[in-house]
Amino acid sequence: KTSSNLDPNIDLKRVPLRGKLGTILFTITTRFPADIILVDIVIMACFASMRNYKKVVYLAQDYDVAYYSSKFLQNLIKLAYGLAFAILKIPVLVESQALLVKLVKFKPRRYIITPVGIDLTFYKKILANKYVNNKQKQFFILLAVFDDYRKGIDVAQKAIVELLKIRHE
Repeated sequence: KTSSNLDPNIDLKRVPLRGKLGTILFTITTRFPADIILVDIVIMACFASMRNYKKVVYLAQDYDVAYYSSKFLQNLIKLAYGLAFAILKIPVLVESQALLVKLVKFKPRRYIITPVGIDLTFYKKILANKYVNNKQKQFFILLAVFDDYRKGIDVAQKAIVELLKIRHE
């Protein structure tokens, strides 16, 4: 279930078996009736391509190797990158140039950089706003993060606390 209003063309399916193993088995065995299957975990992109070859696109939001402290698991994920890009030729949407630098060693054949971040042209308009110009010595902070330590929310929260300490001195 989701709290968002979904387009009527979107069909949500429940994975029949619970847990990680159920998700993996469902992904391996299902031929999805879609033109494109967007997957954001590299090993799952490999699994999905077994029955959906040439439909899978890997959405690289982070370097999956960094999720694991175990050298064995890190090497397994590196192997998955090699399998996905060099052998299965899965195309990849990369969210930053910095991430692409980490992924090129696995030789992706097709990739597009789709940068995420703050649209500076939009926020320049905000800086010209009468409120911002008349706020005297006050300041405002825009915090746009996911509630996930890998996305930096813990660092952002600490930074806000430190900025408030400095501000009140």
